[in-house]
Amino acid sequence: MLNVLGFRAAQMGYAFVASVLIARQLGPEGKGVLNVLFAFIATSCLAFSFGLANSLIYHGGRGNYGLGRLFSWSLFWVSALALLYLPGASFFYWVFRDSFMKGVGYPWFFAAILLFPLFLLNMVSGSLAKAAGKVSLAAAVVCAKETLYMLLLVLSLYVFGKGAGGIIISRIISDLAGFILMLYVIKEELKAQDLVPAYDPAMNRVLFGFGLKSYAGGIFQPNVNRADIFLTNYFTGPAGVGIYSVGLTLAEAALLIPSVVNFVLFPKVSSGDRAAGALYTVSSARRVFWGMAGLGVLVCAASPWFIPLAFGRAFSPALAAVLIIMPGAVLLGPGMLIGAFFEGTGRPEITMKSNILAFCLCVGLGAALLPAFGFAGAAAGLSAGYCVSALFLLYFFQKETGVRWSRLFEFRAGDFSPRAILKEAGIGAGGARTAER
Repeated sequence: MLNVLGFRAAQMGYAFVASVLIARQLGPEGKGVLNVLFAFIATSCLAFSFGLANSLIYHGGRGNYGLGRLFSWSLFWVSALALLYLPGASFFYWVFRDSFMKGVGYPWFFAAILLFPLFLLNMVSGSLAKAAGKVSLAAAVVCAKETLYMLLLVLSLYVFGKGAGGIIISRIISDLAGFILMLYVIKEELKAQDLVPAYDPAMNRVLFGFGLKSYAGGIFQPNVNRADIFLTNYFTGPAGVGIYSVGLTLAEAALLIPSVVNFVLFPKVSSGDRAAGALYTVSSARRVFWGMAGLGVLVCAASPWFIPLAFGRAFSPALAAVLIIMPGAVLLGPGMLIGAFFEGTGRPEITMKSNILAFCLCVGLGAALLPAFGFAGAAAGLSAGYCVSALFLLYFFQKETGVRWSRLFEFRAGDFSPRAILKEAGIGAGGARTAER
């Protein structure tokens, strides 16, 4: 987990610096257009992924299918989905180009949709790497991909002066490189015939059967589908999105902590004992909640002077989004771990229900408040959605495991001592692995 934390922190650092550079060069409106565009690509990629990432980790980690067979099967579906996606995305753009896609020029849009197959290929290869137990290497590849993107972005903005088009091309090149690197990580699991797409009806039923349950939950997760971005663009235009996105970047920085834990927790729970997974979830949730609370206080305290210093004075109103979203994000942290527990133990429908509730509140409250309060209304809807999602998961975790929800919020100073962390990781004196966990 510490290895993954280092890689993910570096990845997040690159993303933050990229956000600052784009804001400085393109201003609120240009940054807003890119945010809308990338939010559309990420959301539509998720809509066509059908939960296969979690399904590949679950079945690959349990050894239900060989990883090579899973890769070959996945290649077939990536090809099929890409053929369906491209005309569908084009139709969506022409219908909504003056409303939800306001400000997005068609050359940028049609260049960006090339990211779709690359997204799916990275998702498949990364999931199989996690299923093979190569979690740290998978995180390292993602970090390397973001490093390359950062370098290309700097060249595009400051050397070649290509603006938004250069940023999109930089993303395409870095995602292609990331897929190639991830293939190298899992090369020992693959044979030559596994590189050929293969259709298997029996695997369709099993993998999609599990994946669709997880998929329905993921597609409604507010911090994934970014419905708030599209609503903000509809009511305020790209400039409002640009300012709001800065607040999102800072407020959701604390979500780095649970995302790192989930990176390790889901494969661990999937391949282990349910009771042990529940205890591990509780122990991790305590640390995540208090770590996020501390980080949240620091971010809120620093934002009034940091936002204009880093992004420019035009982005100063983003402070409101930071203060409104942060409480919901902090509470969501333990909820994300509980969601990983339910998905890892074969109960993704619980996470799905919590995310549907959160999505409805995010969209409904956001749409009601945006006309009067601008992007602050979208921030209120998102924060409320986070809180509802977390409380729903806490209730079912207590009901399913018998563990009181309050245990996930206990403060224990010993949780943060290096000795306690090393002991729980199974590392004894001198760095030797201990037999006792």
